[in-house]
Amino acid sequence: MNDWHSWAAVLIFVGAYALIISEKIHRVAVALGGAGLMLAIRATDDKSAFYSEHSGVDWNVIFLL
Repeated sequence: MNDWHSWAAVLIFVGAYALIISEKIHRVAVALGGAGLMLAIRATDDKSAFYSEHSGVDWNVIFLL
C-alpha cells in the first residue's frame, strides 16, 4: 500500500465515524460507502477484504449466514 493509500484510508475511516456520530446518514449506508471507497482507491483488495488467512475467517460464509 502506498503512503497516499494509508492517508486516504485514515481519512475515510475518520469521515465514516464522523458521519455515524452525527447520525445525518444511516450507519449502514456509511459503512457500506466507506467499504466501497476503500475498495475503489485500492487501499485493500477483495481477497483480503473478505478472507483473512491470519484469523481463518471466510467472510463470504458469514455474510451468507
